Amino acid sequence: MRPCAAFTVACPATGRTGPTIEIYSYQRSEPRLPSVANRLGFAHIAFAVDHVAGAREAVLAAGGGAVGDVVTLITADGRHVTWCYVSDPEDNMIELQAWS
Repeated sequence: MRPCAAFTVACPATGRTGPTIEIYSYQRSEPRLPSVANRLGFAHIAFAVDHVAGAREAVLAAGGGAVGDVVTLITADGRHVTWCYVSDPEDNMIELQAWS
């Protein structure tokens, strides 16, 4: 099946020969299992954000779904990491994280 829309996004600071993310849209899609973080193969993409709870609310307001709660832990070196998982409207898993 050919996509009805597609675009490629270059990863920041890698130049024209670095990795890219390709995003496709199809008029018809096949059903699939719900997204989970521990499935074999591609599991999720992670984004560093300034404020995890605010980014999570923006995803939910745009039609995404909550996958668990916002969590904050202190690492062995004393840094704080806050993260959560959400899904986009097509049920792709996304991790939102912030370090301090």
